[in-house]
Amino acid sequence: MRKHGMSRPVVDPGRQMSAAETNAGRYGIVDRGEVERWGYRNPLEEQPGPDRPPAAAQPPAPTPAELAVWTDTCSGEARRALTGGAPVDTMALVLRLRKEAADSALADPRLRTAFAGWSACMGRAGYSYADPWQANDDADDRRARAGDRQRGEREDVAMALADLGCRAEHGVTDLWYALDSAYQSRLVEEHRGDLDRTRGHLAEVRKRTAEILAGS
Repeated sequence: MRKHGMSRPVVDPGRQMSAAETNAGRYGIVDRGEVERWGYRNPLEEQPGPDRPPAAAQPPAPTPAELAVWTDTCSGEARRALTGGAPVDTMALVLRLRKEAADSALADPRLRTAFAGWSACMGRAGYSYADPWQANDDADDRRARAGDRQRGEREDVAMALADLGCRAEHGVTDLWYALDSAYQSRLVEEHRGDLDRTRGHLAEVRKRTAEILAGS
């Protein structure tokens, strides 16, 4: 970007997503302490952390000119430097398998039965949802319908706590995790060769990154 007379902040290359960030929301709400404070809201989005500065501290969005230079020129140069010009599709397989495992778990009759029990439990508490994702996905609109922010957040927390109680009563989260893990393990074995190649490619990219940074 500097070669083209432009300057953009550099993101720390050592920054890696934590396990909490990577898996946040995969099974909906799970932590009672977080739910008591945030309801269905994502605490990782609600509060800055040491690796996530406040919104005001985030760099400004790139201008159209900066974006064009990055997309058409700098991105290609960076990719070639990191990969040696080899075709790259490092994470596509990983993300596809991750989604496939999640979809398989959600379609599993055992989890659908647990969801039915959860739904009946929620109905007894005054809430009408077929599964936990419906409750989660309706959260923003539900808070808005309350008409008052504080009231909406209180109601959100109350419902999220009922959700957790119904999950516990029907073993929803434990079963969901177990099924997801089992489907992931099966897919890992089925695609072991491709995943090993992906791991090797990522190791090479990390090596090239370290060499480039050491020489900068």
